Amino acid sequence: MAQNKKFLTNNNYYSEDYLVGMAVRACTYRGPVGERIDANTLMAMPIIDFLRICTRARYFLT
Repeated sequence: MAQNKKFLTNNNYYSEDYLVGMAVRACTYRGPVGERIDANTLMAMPIIDFLRICTRARYFLT
């Protein structure tokens, strides 16, 4: 059963910075004046939301 699971390797492509960048590029939300969210906005979120987004990005990559 363990052979069927995919595991992420420990490299920079799966760091939080990479995952945040990927999430920012995938986000289609626009603010009231048309601005997109950026990495700073994402990192300023509450930690539980930030970790949830990073976890979803990791699942997307596997």
